[in-house]
Amino acid sequence: MGFPFKTYNMELISSSFDRAFFPSEQLTEIQRVNQRLADELRRQMDDVVIEGLERKGFEFKHRGEMEIFIRERCHCEDNIAFKQRIYFVDKEPFLFYDYSADPNLKFDHDDNKVMISASAGKYRYL
Repeated sequence: MGFPFKTYNMELISSSFDRAFFPSEQLTEIQRVNQRLADELRRQMDDVVIEGLERKGFEFKHRGEMEIFIRERCHCEDNIAFKQRIYFVDKEPFLFYDYSADPNLKFDHDDNKVMISASAGKYRYL
C-alpha cells in the first residue's frame, strides 16, 4: 500500500551489477525477491505509522479512512543530511525515524530456499 509520504527507498541490487553477474532467469528471480523484501519493509513501516497514530488516540474504521486521514492531516519532514524523518499529525510530531543505520542485510539458506532479512532503521514514538 504505502502511505502518501515515502518512508524509504529499498534497492538491494543495482541494475548494472545485475546484468554483469547474473543470467537473465536468475536476475528475474532476484528482482522478485528484491521486490518482496521492499514490499515487506514498506508494510512494516506502514504498521509503525499506524501504531504511532493509534498511540495518539486516532482510530479508523477501515484502511481507506486512515489513508484519507493521513493525506489530509499528516506530513513528514525529512532531514536528508542526518537521514532522519519526523512524522506529524495536525502539526504535532508523533514518530521519529532514523534511517542512517546500515540495512544489516542477512542471507540464509535452507534446502532450496534463500532467506533475506534487513533492517530499515530505528524509530521512536513521540
